[in-house]
Amino acid sequence: MKTTNLSSIFKIQLRYMMNRRRFHLLVIFITVIITLSFLENCFRYYGLDIGVIPSAATGWIGRVPRGTGTVWNLYLFYSFLNNFLLPFGALVFADFYLTDQKEGIYPLLITRSSSDTYHLSGAILCFCGPFVIIFLSFIISLLLSYTVFPLQSMTNVFSSTRPLLDYLFPTKNIVLFPELLYSHPLLANLLYILYNSLLASSWALFSYTLSHFLRFSRLLIVILPILCILIFGNAVDYFLPGSPMEYYQNPVAHSATRYLGFFWGYVLVPLFLSVVVIWTRLRKKKVDEL
Repeated sequence: MKTTNLSSIFKIQLRYMMNRRRFHLLVIFITVIITLSFLENCFRYYGLDIGVIPSAATGWIGRVPRGTGTVWNLYLFYSFLNNFLLPFGALVFADFYLTDQKEGIYPLLITRSSSDTYHLSGAILCFCGPFVIIFLSFIISLLLSYTVFPLQSMTNVFSSTRPLLDYLFPTKNIVLFPELLYSHPLLANLLYILYNSLLASSWALFSYTLSHFLRFSRLLIVILPILCILIFGNAVDYFLPGSPMEYYQNPVAHSATRYLGFFWGYVLVPLFLSVVVIWTRLRKKKVDEL
């Protein structure tokens, strides 16, 4: 008899997700990334003249400055955004369906609920899990900036160690939302924190939908979306520079033009496709799936 409702099965899956060893490792991983990126950012400006020290908002690690003087930096946070954000999001819970089948948990759960309730609850958690982890981690990284950088910057735009003329007189479309970026940097940071959280969550949900078609490989549902993004971005970039996803994950100026269509498309397209697949499954499924 099926007595477990959506909220109950959601709590069961939430406990299962948070008790997994992988979840703990992912939390440790992003904590290390945030910590090392913050220390790297402190080293980047250590010992420099006050005229080149940014404000707390513009000194946030998510802005990924292109360099300061002759000091070499890893730009660890930039590497995380470009290479690990999407797989990080997918690894949180996107493979729950395949994992539960492999471990024999799936039949037990749907005997207490229905298959549709199980998948809907898992899809919600698949989206919300990475969103919460990434959003809170990035917010903490932003708060850390306020512990070492001044609230207001005394940056000298004519400094030889940090030319900022391109920041004050940006070429058209090399940054998105220029008024927000330059006049309200804190709000711009919050926008990109929200954007990257949604980016990871949308593609994590897309990875979950792939698990309905690629049941033979948990690894493939994580790797395939990334390969598609790389192929699409590089192929389109040949004809329309400014299309790769990496151009839209932080607010710092790039040499190529940026487009709002790509900015929103990288979030909304996988989200739309995932919702269509999930909605179609819920409408068509008439019996529990074993």
